[in-house]
Amino acid sequence: MTTSSPAPGRTSAPAAPAVPLGPADETVTARYQVGTDGWDGSEAVLSVSNPSGGALEWRVELSFDDDIRSLRVSGDSEVSVWGRGGGEFVLRGTRSLSPGDTRTLRLRVGWGDSGERPVGCTVNEVDCQVG
Repeated sequence: MTTSSPAPGRTSAPAAPAVPLGPADETVTARYQVGTDGWDGSEAVLSVSNPSGGALEWRVELSFDDDIRSLRVSGDSEVSVWGRGGGEFVLRGTRSLSPGDTRTLRLRVGWGDSGERPVGCTVNEVDCQVG
């Protein structure tokens, strides 16, 4: 006796689960806004926000063209700033950011020949919004 198998048919793969496009609940967000040019650099504003329900640590990494020489935060003693060379800087809050809170930092970016817009910006390893 011979039996035949049904011909293989096309089956569609199950739909991938929807992935939210916004930040996760436990993510700090940041926005870098280009400011005005000065005689030795540029002023900018960096806003770091915590939309979550708990206090979170934050760390912003900014990458500029190689000719950026310095980055200073005006009037804020709760932020540490260090340069890694090659136009890369790291800013870190010395205290956690409270739930629903936003820190607005005024930055002074010292540059040689290029503009003040960073080529890279992350906060806790998630891309920042640059405007």
